[in-house]
Formats: sequence, C-alpha cells, structure tokens
Amino acid sequence: MVLGSQPVFFYEAFGILLISSGMKIPELPVAKSEMQNNYSGSINIVQDEQSNWPELTPIFADTANLQMRPGELRLTIPNMISFRVTNGDRISWCRLRSNVTNQTIRTYMLGSALGAALIQRGILVLHGNALEKHNRAIVCMGYSGAGKSTLAYALMQQGWNLLADDLVAVTPTGLILPGVPRIKLWRDAVCAFNLNPSQLKTVMTGVDKFLVQKKIYDT
Repeated sequence: MVLGSQPVFFYEAFGILLISSGMKIPELPVAKSEMQNNYSGSINIVQDEQSNWPELTPIFADTANLQMRPGELRLTIPNMISFRVTNGDRISWCRLRSNVTNQTIRTYMLGSALGAALIQRGILVLHGNALEKHNRAIVCMGYSGAGKSTLAYALMQQGWNLLADDLVAVTPTGLILPGVPRIKLWRDAVCAFNLNPSQLKTVMTGVDKFLVQKKIYDT
C-alpha cells in the first residue's frame, strides 16, 4: 500500500498491528489481512525530523541520550539514530548520519523503541527470551553476554518453540505474547551450532552478531 509518497507496510508482533511508513521490517511477520483492515490499537512507525519534535522541559532525571515523561520517551544512539516514542502508539525515528543502515535502525527499533511502546501500554516487558513447549512457557533471563540466546537456541534443538527474543511481553494474567520471531547469536555460537555466518545478516554494521530468523530453525 502507498499513502502519500511513501509505501506502507503492515506487520504483527505481540498481538499488535505495526504500520511502518517507508521502511520494510523483514524481521517481522506480515500482518494477517483481517488485522490490516482494523487499525485500532496499532503502532505507527514513521521517519521524522527531530525539529518536528516538541521541546521537553528539562528534569533532574534526564540524560544526554534519554528523556522520559508520561507517554513520552526520547532515546538517542549517538551518531546513529534518535527515537521518539509516544503514548504506546507511535514510534518516530530520525537517522542522524547518512551511513547508518536500515538494519542498524531496525535493531534498535525492535529493541529499545518497541519495548518503550509496550511499557507505555502498561505491558510488563522483560529482557530475555521466551520459549514454549506443550503449551507451557519459560523465560531465559540474565545480564548481557550471559548466554540467554545461546541457551534458547539450544532448547530449540530439543523441540522448544521460540515465542520472543530480546523483548518478552507478559500480560496481567501471566501469558506471554508472541514477539519478534528471530534470535541474535554471536559468531562463536553460530559456528558452534553449525550455521553458516555468510548466510546470515549481522544485527548492525561492525558488530559480529547475527540474526537467525525463525524460518531457518523451523526447517
């Protein structure tokens, strides 16, 4: 679909319709047709200039790269990208340098920015992986580099199904919402699982970490 001068793409994650203007997000499944016809509760993802964003009155908790208010978050990845997340229904992004790739933008968009939108909706968001087997779910959590994704991928080889990677969204009743269907592995883990790094995309330029889409490990 094309609205105005930009193509519009419809995706689904966490049971929510994501409408992206101008940028494809191949990490996400395309939304079902019935969901595309109902924009209620959707999250709009748009490119925008920071000059269009209203100024925030400074508060003591602000940092140079992060400012938070009720229903408003500003996040800057220095020399790469800035995000504005508002009311759980809009993610605006601004590329700070022309050499920042769409892949790099999507990595932060599907992590910090989307996580902020979920939190603004009142959803409990955990940093980890969620897997399901026999209608029961587990969550792998730990500090960065602890091996969450490596453990999750090993469990997939034992018949566990990946529900979410990086962001785990939990409903008030304790259900885990299916999230982004890919996992991120460092090169040593990729090689240990006999995957070919040359057939995988890196999460961003200059980082030796790779995206493994669900369709690869479901086959």
